[in-house]
Amino acid sequence: MRLLPALFLLLTCLGGQVVAAQSPWVRSKAGAYAQLAFQAIPRYGYLYDANGNEKILEQSVTEQAFQLYGEYGLTKRTTGIIALPFRSILADQNPAFPSPKPYSSDYFILRPGNITLSIRHQLRTQNLPITLTMRVDLPSWASRPETGLRAGFKAFTFMPMLSTGKGYEKAYWFGYGGYALRTNHYSDFALVGIEAGRRLGRFWVIAFSELQLSMKNRTRQESGSFQTTNLYVNNQAYWSLGLKSVIKMHRFWGFILGGAGVVDARLLPNKPQFHLGAYFNWE
Repeated sequence: MRLLPALFLLLTCLGGQVVAAQSPWVRSKAGAYAQLAFQAIPRYGYLYDANGNEKILEQSVTEQAFQLYGEYGLTKRTTGIIALPFRSILADQNPAFPSPKPYSSDYFILRPGNITLSIRHQLRTQNLPITLTMRVDLPSWASRPETGLRAGFKAFTFMPMLSTGKGYEKAYWFGYGGYALRTNHYSDFALVGIEAGRRLGRFWVIAFSELQLSMKNRTRQESGSFQTTNLYVNNQAYWSLGLKSVIKMHRFWGFILGGAGVVDARLLPNKPQFHLGAYFNWE
């Protein structure tokens, strides 16, 4: 297994409230949280193949996305969640490819990705809370098959998830795990992760790690064009590490900064992802 050191975005900013879709904590009844985020993966011409080795791509790819994320307290123990991604993907000539093709122009799409709907219900509230999340990802049909570009998986994803954790005056931690079933001949996958944060003066420093393992229980055949980019293909897997922080500008709003990189991956790029978001919180 080939090891690529994780690349981090080191953050020094002011503090604020920490919220994650996988956390074991729920919103108060009628409490709301909204976040508008920008995510980017810089231009890459290499990725990990199915065996974890570095593979050169025929085209270089640049990925960017805007995502609107929201939570609303349906009851004092149940929270509704929605995530609406909008992706921008550019593919152009990769000069490092041994026999580059003479593309007439760059390829580009700007399309919606997989919309996520979730219900998070707290099963236990004492000491270590235990929370069940039922998540559904809707299919994305946004693609240009002739270019190898697409903005999401053309499939439903159904994933139950359990999480637990503990909060302290100046720190917190939580862990989560789930199993996802994906339609349209995509393999199922397991997902586990952990996050921990520490308040230092007026800001939080937060570290997180996530592992996704493909079950490789289905065989989906991809057309040749999608094999040139490997965007949203079957049996993707990764282990990532990252850092983030939150700056609280006001009682109700602030900013989130973060970055993550892969330690090991399958059929995914070997570049870090950066994240910048603004949030509104009402409790």
